[in-house]
Amino acid sequence: MTREKLEDKINQISNLVVNRELKSAFNHLENIFEYSYNFNFITQKEELQATYTYLVNYTIKGIEDPDREKIYHKLQLDIISLADELKMNVLMNSTEIPNYQMRQIREQIQKITPDYLQKLIADLASTGKAAAERPHISQSDNPEQSLFYYFWITDRYTDTESDLLLSILDNENIHWSHKSLIVSALTLSAIRIFDLHKIELLHKAIERKQNQVWHRALVGLVIVLYKYSNRLSLYPELLKKLQRLQSKHMDKFVEQITIQFIKSKDTEKITKQVKDEIISEVSKISSKLSEKLDLDNIVGKDSLDDSNPEWMKFIEESPDLAEKMGKLSNMQMEGEDIFMGTFSMLKNFSFFNLMPNWFIPFVHNNAHLQEMLQRLNLRDEAITMINSLEKVPFICNSDKYSFCFNIESMESFRRNAIISLFKSEIEEMNQLAEDDKITNPAINDRYIFTQYIQDLYRFYKIYPNRTIFIDIFDLQLDIFNSPVFEVLVTGKESLRKISEYYLEQKNYDRVVEIMNKIVSDYKEYEIFQKLGYSYQKIKNYQMALECYLKADLFDQNKNWNNKKIGFCYQKLREPEKALNYYYQVLKTETENLDLQANIARCLLDLKQYDEALQTYTKVAYLDPKNSKVWRPIAWCYLVKGKFADAHKYMERIMATEQNYHDYLNRGHVFFCEKKLEKAAEFYLKSIEINHSDFETFLEEFKTDSELLLSHSINPNDLPLLLDYIRTLFEERNM
Repeated sequence: MTREKLEDKINQISNLVVNRELKSAFNHLENIFEYSYNFNFITQKEELQATYTYLVNYTIKGIEDPDREKIYHKLQLDIISLADELKMNVLMNSTEIPNYQMRQIREQIQKITPDYLQKLIADLASTGKAAAERPHISQSDNPEQSLFYYFWITDRYTDTESDLLLSILDNENIHWSHKSLIVSALTLSAIRIFDLHKIELLHKAIERKQNQVWHRALVGLVIVLYKYSNRLSLYPELLKKLQRLQSKHMDKFVEQITIQFIKSKDTEKITKQVKDEIISEVSKISSKLSEKLDLDNIVGKDSLDDSNPEWMKFIEESPDLAEKMGKLSNMQMEGEDIFMGTFSMLKNFSFFNLMPNWFIPFVHNNAHLQEMLQRLNLRDEAITMINSLEKVPFICNSDKYSFCFNIESMESFRRNAIISLFKSEIEEMNQLAEDDKITNPAINDRYIFTQYIQDLYRFYKIYPNRTIFIDIFDLQLDIFNSPVFEVLVTGKESLRKISEYYLEQKNYDRVVEIMNKIVSDYKEYEIFQKLGYSYQKIKNYQMALECYLKADLFDQNKNWNNKKIGFCYQKLREPEKALNYYYQVLKTETENLDLQANIARCLLDLKQYDEALQTYTKVAYLDPKNSKVWRPIAWCYLVKGKFADAHKYMERIMATEQNYHDYLNRGHVFFCEKKLEKAAEFYLKSIEINHSDFETFLEEFKTDSELLLSHSINPNDLPLLLDYIRTLFEERNM
């Protein structure tokens, strides 16, 4: 059984238990036993099943028991708990699931005594204490890593683990970066196996409001509540505790986290965009760039701090590249993950072989960085760069470490050039961030959430032993649809912001889904318009029209709304109603050619050909480059029997572009002129360019036959011409 299948089976059991289908839940448990080597699970299951059988029998016999619901609820919790324990047992013992690292760490952690745990915490609070007696848990042994593995690998927390973790959070001598690392271990452990103690600890870490630490705890809480949302209803006391976190600020934080997880879904697309639009273009002109920038001589002592005047020329000569880079820069500042592709190639350093290192916050006095500086004997400029890099909010912690270790791997002359070059770039990034904080003081929270979620993304996507985890980023991550919002968020404003983010991303299905949750709370014209527009974009014109008509009750943005109502009526084939709204707009937008074209289309649908032709001709006169308008003009002339004029416009169309409809309509004109051989030639061409689809041609020809007959075509000529065309078609396709 694969890890994914096992996880799915546990979710099925949870759903069955919550839906009070315990008999089916027991059956599903039975199917997992064959993968477990612990017969105690079978005994536990049989005991639970016996209790349930007694409960059912007493109920059927009409025996009253005031504690029946309590017993039933306890059975639900015990069945889910057994399923979780069974899952962990299978994971640790299955030969089909690669789990050597977890088994090894579990064996080492089991050797740790409570006294030794206290010693690790004391060491963490002390910077100079010797650590000779520590048991080896990793190749880079230190107290925070040992504690990380301990809190991560422990399945069920007791009061011992809870007290230890809280003692770390409350110890003023322990740096916030170490506390953050432990909170990450807590999060990963809670994701791995559901545990009330772990969720309560995340809650307490949030309540303590320690900078950076609570941000990570909140992200962890949101993930865990989302992953186990199908079972949360079984824990009403927990939900009551969590609701104490509710506030206007919390609404904003959960909203920011939710949007950042939504953005993570686009990371692969953005990575491809960076590769295709930036890296490939730079690669094409790399030799030219090298020559222009004189890269071979750029590392001279006197030039390290100078900018190269050729840089701007290079950018000016590549305006498309400059525009794309500018767009990506804006995306980066908005929290989009544009660096994943670049830094994923820089995660091969031994530092990233250790699981805890993916979650260490980037701080300038980190031991790994200090050791690197000592090894390389780097000058003050490098130290200044690292200090500045710590403050950069647009690059996640993991990527900052990648950047530094990559510099270490360079030759010294290139390293010095890179440090000098990026020092000014980093300072500029920090200035942009400071400017943002002035205009939006709360933005720092978003920066921290973004960095941490990107750190998580890299861990789940790149960590060498990532196969031992269920990738949370493969989940749907529709957090706004889960109990997380009901528990942590007080109002509908966050849902509105999330829906508007989806609107910006043109994900109209999501906008419809979310805005329908809040439309009754707001009843604002803008909500109705945005909901209507989203329905329109997914081609549900009836629902779009209903929303626009509700927005029309407000005396705001009338012209925009009237155009949309007219458009929906037009799509719903009610041109007369559409014209009523279009003409209202025309009173003030007399030069709006799109509006004129839509009016002409409605007139055409109403078979008011003279008025339609007049309007289309006006559009063509005012916008002579608009070749699209020639088609309806040619059609109007065909309908009116002005064949010479129809030919004139059809020839214009064919000189620029043509499709099978153009050849079909040109054939109609020749047919009406009694030039049957010429008509057949164009009809055959129409069939040919439409993938030789004779049946579609036949259907459209029959649809237009009424028009042809109105121009004195002999009805008996229609079948003769069609047989002639069919014969030629078959001969050409033999």
